[in-house]
Amino acid sequence: MKKIIFLFTLFMSFHSFSQSNDELFNYYSQMKSQGFTDTQIKDIARSRGYNIDQLLKGSNNNLKNNSSINTLEKDPTLQSDYSNYVKPKIDSTSNENVFGSHYFKNIRFDFSPQVNIATPSNYQLGPGDGLIISLWGASQATYQLEIDREGKILIDGLGPIYLNGYTLLGAKARITNALSKIYMGLNSKIEQEKVNLDLSLSATRSVFVSIIGQVKAPGIYTLNGMSSPIHALYAAGGISSQGSYRNVQLVRKGKVIDTIDLYQYFNAGDLSDLFLKDQDVIRVPYYQNRITLEGEVKFSGSFELKENETLDDLIQYSGGFTPKAQKDNFLISRIDSSSYTSISTSKSNFNLESGDKVFVYSISDQENQKVSISGEVLIPGSYSLSSLETIQDLIKVSKGFTRDAYPLYASLYRRHNNAKEMLLSVGLDSKGFDINLNEPLQEQDSLVVYNKNQFIVKDKVQVLGRVSEPGLYDLYQAMSVQDLLGQAQGITIAENKITIIVSSRDEIQNDYKKRFEFDSFDLKQLATTYLKPGDIVSVSEKNQVESISIQVQGEIKNPGTYIQTKRENSLKNLIELSGGFTDFASENSIYIKRELAIQTNQLLNDSLVLQDQKNETKFTFIPVVDLNEAYFFQDKDQLIIGKKSNDITINGEVIKPSIVKFKGSGLKFYLKKAGINSNGSKKEIIVIYPNKDVSATKDILFFKKYPKITPGSEILVGKKPERAKISTQELIGISSGLSTLVIVLSSLLSP
Repeated sequence: MKKIIFLFTLFMSFHSFSQSNDELFNYYSQMKSQGFTDTQIKDIARSRGYNIDQLLKGSNNNLKNNSSINTLEKDPTLQSDYSNYVKPKIDSTSNENVFGSHYFKNIRFDFSPQVNIATPSNYQLGPGDGLIISLWGASQATYQLEIDREGKILIDGLGPIYLNGYTLLGAKARITNALSKIYMGLNSKIEQEKVNLDLSLSATRSVFVSIIGQVKAPGIYTLNGMSSPIHALYAAGGISSQGSYRNVQLVRKGKVIDTIDLYQYFNAGDLSDLFLKDQDVIRVPYYQNRITLEGEVKFSGSFELKENETLDDLIQYSGGFTPKAQKDNFLISRIDSSSYTSISTSKSNFNLESGDKVFVYSISDQENQKVSISGEVLIPGSYSLSSLETIQDLIKVSKGFTRDAYPLYASLYRRHNNAKEMLLSVGLDSKGFDINLNEPLQEQDSLVVYNKNQFIVKDKVQVLGRVSEPGLYDLYQAMSVQDLLGQAQGITIAENKITIIVSSRDEIQNDYKKRFEFDSFDLKQLATTYLKPGDIVSVSEKNQVESISIQVQGEIKNPGTYIQTKRENSLKNLIELSGGFTDFASENSIYIKRELAIQTNQLLNDSLVLQDQKNETKFTFIPVVDLNEAYFFQDKDQLIIGKKSNDITINGEVIKPSIVKFKGSGLKFYLKKAGINSNGSKKEIIVIYPNKDVSATKDILFFKKYPKITPGSEILVGKKPERAKISTQELIGISSGLSTLVIVLSSLLSP
């Protein structure tokens, strides 16, 4: 309504102001800012008696540089290059699975007037249409005219000719009749006096069409006079997800003059021949009945059905069945209160209801009357049972065996009673073992012809040590040591440091003995030393010294990782190599931390074993007592130098875990500071010293010897051992024993 008021005010302003370029340009700018195109503005102005052609020609440069004029931004979802009055809000709801929606995808139509096409015979002329009247023959003349807003044209010397609502053929007759008053030859039958007349359309009028309801971009559109309702729907981006494809209404002067069923257009190309007129309304209501179709049909998705349309109509709209469809078996899921109820039917005329889900079953993938052959035959594959009788026939049709086929034996797999699979031995030697060659074939039989290498036991040789790929390898005739090294992808050490030993089986002593030894990589010797079945070739490095890495951590001046040999090492030398102790180091707090390969939490050789909670790695701790002692390190060992400490830590089953300063006192003194709780046991006390050495309470005759306490020690109080409960049978046994003892004592004491 606001747009109509704006247009009325705008055109009244054209009457009240002069047509100076400045004033017209201001109004032109206002209309451009509202989203009108040049064509629309020119048509509107011309229909009101104004001509702005010169203004548009003279002001193109100004328009390009005038940033205040905002041209209409084209929304790609409209899929139309022709502008509309109101920039619409696009319905972004997805309806990809709704039948018909794909017809409106990727549309790039231009709905501006087109004159380079033949004018349809039923096109009705109206205000704004351009006409060309051509006369030739005895007289020649050309008239270029436009039908005015009253529906007429004016020719000099004649009265108005009303053409509104006429087709070109009807208009031609009226114009011929009118011009015959000037050109007598139009009605003459004499060839020399005859005048011919031709009428063509030079320009089509613009019509304002309102598109409302369930379209993606509802609004008012300017289309050319040759546009149909289908064009209008394309201009509006198509039907929305909730719109009807079966009940599109064309409203003219408040009355529905046509109802368009787009399914007839999509499936049969049946298109309404009505052309849109000015002020027409296209109305798309909500859909009424929508059915979902899935399974073996050419188009799966949602379909809109009319009343009384059946399952057969639904299948036709989907494009029909696929080749794999079961055409007489359908599953219908129908809404029943708060859930779906399944209905099976074979009737194609089954009546459907809105919300139904229809599923078209597929035929089975099982292949009937088929047998197969695989393995070492020239043409393996599946064959029809109808043309074969026996296993021998199946072998013949596969063109026989390959050169690698095992010539004596094959296996036939058969389904017994369509359930349990059985295996049938087949002898292939017609002169000897030819069992079951003439066995009749059955459906789904499968014959396997083996490779001869599967039945040949090959001798093996083995290569170990410093080669790229150590392992077992097949032994070939005249295979040398060099051949085996080549199959193992070569050696991984320098040739001048290599030692190669070839060991062979001694069948008598049932053991391996060294047969050859090479102290260098002599290619000639290696290539002429031939291997026997079961030989083992060992490749090693001369005088190999394996290096290991040791991490030195804690109170050391240069902590880090140091490379050592795997021989015994002096701790004192290693500490000197890492810069020596810091001022806070304690020689009584040095230990080696080593990763364990075994899974245990027990004390090993008086050493403490702990588990890393992050990666579940277990470590053992080796106390260092004397720096001058030699130790055998392992790779990734950690040498830890602890800090001086005067604290005693008490943990475990104590009332109050505590840290107490060292007083030179015995164990009991420190236990009193923390207190042993009800679960704690004095027998289960251990002391962990700063170097991770461990000492426990020991029983000597009737006395307990408690561990000595040194600065930095940790006291752990363990739990009391759980006492085993006496079972009922044990109680009965004890009671019986006591009773017997009482009886015996009574008999002995009685006089």
